[in-house]
Amino acid sequence: MILGERYEILRTLKESAGSTRYQAKDLRTGKLCLLISSTTPDGIVRLEYLAKFLAHFRNPAIPDFVGFFKEDAALGSRAALAREWVEGMTLAQRMSARKPLSETEALGVGIEALIALKGLHKLLPPVFFGTISADGVLLGAGGSVHLLCLPVTGADAVSDIRSLAGILEAALAPDCPPKLRALLNRAAQADPAEDIASAAGLAEALAELKGRSDILPPGPANKRIFTIRNLAAAALTACGAYWAGFKLFYDILPRQGEGGWQEASPALQQKYGCENMTAPPHELNRNLVENPGLEGPCGWKAYPDFGEEIIGTRGSHSGKYHFRLDDEGDEIDQHIDVSALGKHIRTGAYSVTFSAHMRKDGNPNEGNPYLVGYAIRTPTDRVDLGYIVPVSSSQWTRASHTWGLPAGTQGIRIILQRDSNSSRPRGLGAHFDDVSVVIHPRGSNPRRPD
Repeated sequence: MILGERYEILRTLKESAGSTRYQAKDLRTGKLCLLISSTTPDGIVRLEYLAKFLAHFRNPAIPDFVGFFKEDAALGSRAALAREWVEGMTLAQRMSARKPLSETEALGVGIEALIALKGLHKLLPPVFFGTISADGVLLGAGGSVHLLCLPVTGADAVSDIRSLAGILEAALAPDCPPKLRALLNRAAQADPAEDIASAAGLAEALAELKGRSDILPPGPANKRIFTIRNLAAAALTACGAYWAGFKLFYDILPRQGEGGWQEASPALQQKYGCENMTAPPHELNRNLVENPGLEGPCGWKAYPDFGEEIIGTRGSHSGKYHFRLDDEGDEIDQHIDVSALGKHIRTGAYSVTFSAHMRKDGNPNEGNPYLVGYAIRTPTDRVDLGYIVPVSSSQWTRASHTWGLPAGTQGIRIILQRDSNSSRPRGLGAHFDDVSVVIHPRGSNPRRPD
């Protein structure tokens, strides 16, 4: 069976009311993936939300986003989210196989999971799972730990800590030391003590049982060295400069390796005259986007690759070209360095306005274009500004939205996306032209950029 014209179902992993998990093969890449399918209205909405979140989120403990599709059929609607396949065994499988965790294993799993949760809880906005189940903790090769749970809204850090402590306690071998069992039992209570009610606090307590140094990320035998976090830290140490780490995290690393954001090839850039473009002035009330008219690939990156098919002819009202996205999951983005405006932004009294001409192909609810925005304050502090409601007109339409800009913003990321509210995953073009990002005093209307 093939779902979404892309995913070949290999086996069913778990079924529940309206939801099924499969091991599948991605026919585009030939790689295995975890496919989570839902047929209920609430489940479909949730998967679509999660797809938009995971598409722009990377964490070594969270399996990567692969793709998303939604389809309508005679028997009802279905949505499915594909994620990276990670080999290993979940805690639930270990318990079913009557292979409880030894003290060393429990401490290792707990500390690894809590290090991941600590980072997720510090994001802006923070990421919570609410309930971490034994099915949602996967033990990978070399002692790595992966969280398979799906993020939820309305939860908090204590919910994550309590549920993780509860499943670790249930997975302990009978001969585990009473001190470890008692600590996990205290953390699993409805109102845990303040010193263990956070990911950092419980990780510290577990580390004390095993030796203080164990709270540090494991070495090569247990965890990959070349993670984004470690490479960014190495760059900061070597260069002694904040901006080196920022560039490494948000510019260099995202386009490294298979499936990252890609620039157009030198031949494509030369064809469209990118070398003749001048940088935009970094001033208030001025368009900060490089190549706002989308006259070729200059200044932009694309996911998963930048081919000439992204460049369409005849723009909205000026210029020869514009951008188009035909395939679900394709995206185009630009990072804008706004550190030169820091003396204004640090006051917290400024806003940013995104706008663009957009139109779509297909039926009213298919392939609609929209813009997504993020404000970046540090390499690990990114604020989701929001998105412009997708344009459903087949005529060029100017759409815009204004958000308050967080104090201390150093960079802005604008992403051109095509929504997935579609019965067919391919061939439904979303078109973009004349994109602008303008920073201006709050309460004022930015002048229309040229």
